[in-house]
Amino acid sequence: MVIENISEATDDHAYRAMDFLLEADEAIQKQVFFSVANLLNLEVDLLFFDTTSTYFEAGEDEFRKYGNTKDHREDSPQVVVGLAVTREGIPVRSWTFQGNTADMSLVERIKDDLRDWKLGRVIMVVDRGFTSEENLRYMQRAGGGYIAGEKLRSGSPLAEEALSRAGRFRQVKDNLKVKEIVVGNGERRKRYILCYNPAEAKKDKEMREHTISRLKNELANIKQLKGAPHKKAACELRSNKSMGRYLKQKADGTLSINKAKIKAEERLDGKFLLSTSDDTLSSEDTSPWLQATLRSRAGV
Repeated sequence: MVIENISEATDDHAYRAMDFLLEADEAIQKQVFFSVANLLNLEVDLLFFDTTSTYFEAGEDEFRKYGNTKDHREDSPQVVVGLAVTREGIPVRSWTFQGNTADMSLVERIKDDLRDWKLGRVIMVVDRGFTSEENLRYMQRAGGGYIAGEKLRSGSPLAEEALSRAGRFRQVKDNLKVKEIVVGNGERRKRYILCYNPAEAKKDKEMREHTISRLKNELANIKQLKGAPHKKAACELRSNKSMGRYLKQKADGTLSINKAKIKAEERLDGKFLLSTSDDTLSSEDTSPWLQATLRSRAGV
């Protein structure tokens, strides 16, 4: 590409141009998005928001910080990148934050920035990392709302009640069933949508059975050890992320398989739980949009 009236372009020219673009970052993003929104007649009543991290080989500075890495690079400083997209996946706006920024602290900033764009009523779709009660309340300001992923293993009484509520699932997609549950009354009223994916349930069961098979082999091997080697092997097995959660330890220190834990996990196979502040959205509307996002994260 040839730019008129420029005889030579160096790296310094490119860096200076990037500095100029950075200063005008918000204005450029806004102009680009609204041009695309008008061209494609985009709906912006519902926006997905999530974050990721990217690390640097360079050292730490005021922006590159060590934090909760999603690249599994605890040895490198990083920045946190946030992105809001429409229901069609079209980017609306992006943000970059210091590498030690926690997801939970970002909701006010994101909502306020989007409000300044005067997008109208916006329902934010977020995952479990953003779902403190304070954040959920903030997302409802100025007529807004949320669809949020809930932690099935959180121990929350409301989530437990949603899981325990009787009722049939309704088929809404080829591989997705939903059950709508309303828990509580008045200010404590909360609307949940329990989703069930049979294919994911089969996968969860197969993975657990494989883990239990490995665990049985490890326990059999440990029984053959004595003294310090036995103690070391038992400690390592208890701390194992996949197998350790299915263990229980007796008063004499003996390890065995926790059958109650297996049964509790079976109850969650293929399921994920959503909550929403919006009564106008049907359960068919809310569940498919978050399915891929929620199931791609560990620790449902």
